[in-house]
Amino acid sequence: MKQLYTFILLIFAAYSVKAQYTLTSAANPVIGDIEKTWQADTLTPTGLYPAGGTSQIWNYSGIIISPTTAAVSSSFVAVSAAPNASLFSAANIAKTSDGMNYELSNYGATSITNYGTSNSSVSIVYQNPQLIANLPFTYGTLCNDTYSASYTQNSIPASRTGTVSTQGDGTGTLNMPGNKNYPNTLRIKLLLTQIDNFGSVGSQTITVKAYVYVNSVSKYSLLAINVATIAAVSGTTSVTFYSKTVNVGDMLFAGVKENSKATDFSIYPNPAAGKEITLQFTPNTIESYEVNIFNALGQNVKHLNLNKTNGSEYKETINVSELSSGLYYIKLRGNGYEGTQKLLID
Repeated sequence: MKQLYTFILLIFAAYSVKAQYTLTSAANPVIGDIEKTWQADTLTPTGLYPAGGTSQIWNYSGIIISPTTAAVSSSFVAVSAAPNASLFSAANIAKTSDGMNYELSNYGATSITNYGTSNSSVSIVYQNPQLIANLPFTYGTLCNDTYSASYTQNSIPASRTGTVSTQGDGTGTLNMPGNKNYPNTLRIKLLLTQIDNFGSVGSQTITVKAYVYVNSVSKYSLLAINVATIAAVSGTTSVTFYSKTVNVGDMLFAGVKENSKATDFSIYPNPAAGKEITLQFTPNTIESYEVNIFNALGQNVKHLNLNKTNGSEYKETINVSELSSGLYYIKLRGNGYEGTQKLLID
């Protein structure tokens, strides 16, 4: 899910012309840029999805961010930094939050397009690229697109198909904590459905509804809210997971002290053809973590504790010989941190 959410948070440059808020390519991200966001929750009475339209007041002053919450930093780097970079000849920039998983995109003068993702295990190249938005983009602008890819993870052929809709669905004032109010804010609504088919192993369908609030005061979004449903099928069994993220732009909370938590983690080989997998991450604090593996029914089939990580790169070998072929989810959890990765076992 982490990789999916990165493109939802692609940030457009913005400027105001005669009170009509418009997104343009004038300040597209460039190599060396760093985008920092803070995960939060919201207790606002109007809920996650207040009304769209013009002259709106979006009240998110009830958003809660713990002073010990860790900020997430995403770096914009050269395409050549990504594994198998030559496969993404149409991309002009890559984005990564962990130095292992990369999203390859093209920020152009007239459009923003996603060309896929890449890591050391697999590269997913969109033969039919994913159009995020045409530029300039403003209230009332609507972009609909389909995208697809065929790829192989070890010996497993897989296919991905999806639809994405991006719409400028509202303008108004965004109210945030600390009496910070932002008039002339544009809200972008994004709807996505993505299906990954792994043949006899199973399939996964992800649906996402996201709202991104942008304003001329910042190059990056002020607020992004994503709600996703993940429906996994393996054989005759199926299970559904739900997730919600509320991400606040760094300019709102630049003075909040970071608490170093675990970074995103990786697992390899994936798919796993042998008896063991390796879990790798880099915690920045000395604390204990726990690992839970769930099958396609949502049942916890394996649990282990990682005691007193020392703050440097951590690797743990996990025996999965007792697990049958299929789709699994690995959750890594620490004090204030929780991440999930998908695992296929041949």
